[in-house]
Parts: sequence; C-alpha cells; structure tokens
Amino acid sequence: MPASVNKHQSGLLNGKETIMAAQYLGMERSTDQRERASVLLRQADVFVRKGNYTSALEAIVNARSTDPGHPYAVAYDERVRALLQAQEEEVAEKLRASKEGVNQYLTNARYYLLQNQFSNALEQVALAYTVNPDDVNVHRTKNEIMDAMKEEQQHRRVRAEDQYLAA
Repeated sequence: MPASVNKHQSGLLNGKETIMAAQYLGMERSTDQRERASVLLRQADVFVRKGNYTSALEAIVNARSTDPGHPYAVAYDERVRALLQAQEEEVAEKLRASKEGVNQYLTNARYYLLQNQFSNALEQVALAYTVNPDDVNVHRTKNEIMDAMKEEQQHRRVRAEDQYLAA
C-alpha cells in the first residue's frame, strides 16, 4: 500500500496534508453544489420559456439555497420576479377589461330590454357570455330577458283574446 493511504487510514496526516485534504473536499462539495444549482437553473429556464414563472421561481430559490454563491442565481431570481410581476399585472388588467366589457354589454342588454327589443337584448347577453361565461350577472340578465319575453307573449295573448271577444 502507498504510504499516503497508510497515513490516512491511521489518521497520521500532518498539518499541511490535512489542510490540503480539507480544501480538496471543500472544492469537491462546492463543485457538486454548483452543478446541482446549475441543473435547477436550467429547469427554471424551461419553466420561463413556457411562461410558468411561479415554478421557475421555485427552482431558482432551490438553486440559491443549494449554492448561495452561484453567480447567475441572484440575477435570474430578480429577472423572473420581474416577469412574474408583469404577468400578474397583465392578468389583472385583462380581468378589469373583461369586467368592463361585460358591464357594457349588460347595460346595452338592459336598454334593449326596456325597449322590448328582446332579440337585441339577447345578442348583447350573448356577447357578454363570450367575454365571461361564468359571470352571475350575465345569467341573471338573460333570465330577466326570458321572463320579460314570456310576460310580453302572455300580454299579447290576452289582448288578442280581448279583441276577439270585443268583435
């Protein structure tokens, strides 16, 4: 057996050898951490390309905890946080615009309803459905129009019967 193996097995490393061994082991550990962090950052990049910024941020946070000194992790973290914030603002804007669009269509539908222009009112409700099919107010307005149509039909029948009996 080589002399260094015997020294290591017996624990007889001198001070300089101990320091060199510790540095080597530390570098090896550091290299493993850097590689694991790099893999996580590559995963984050895939998520970013798909627009999944939340998952990308999770991967980056894991990379930073694996290798806090990784040169790209901090910058990438900031970039993805900015992209996530922009995405959230865009979603909020679309939601606001969606609500405004639905409200305008429903206002138009109610106007036509007051004029007994039921087909025009239903067209406006149909447009509101295309913007947000789950909006409770869209369903409520449609039901109001349908009820008004039934009521108008009943009034027409009664008037027709009254005219028939009067003749």
